[in-house]
Amino acid sequence: MNAAPTAPSVSDSANLELGQAAAGDAVATASGSTDPDGDAVTYELDADSAVNYAIDPATGVITLTQAGADTVNAGAL
Repeated sequence: MNAAPTAPSVSDSANLELGQAAAGDAVATASGSTDPDGDAVTYELDADSAVNYAIDPATGVITLTQAGADTVNAGAL
């Protein structure tokens, strides 16, 4: 039976300045997840989060999408 991996921890969000955010800016990192079966762990976002953020599935680095940067720059995120 395949056991579920442990939940990752997510670093504190970066302090983004209004009007200065850009797509690709790193905002946080998901890390520390392990798989008890020894399988490789990959990271993904839910559909709602994926509107404003992207995640590198291998490293867990979370960045802004263009929509996310636009939202930060509008003062709404």
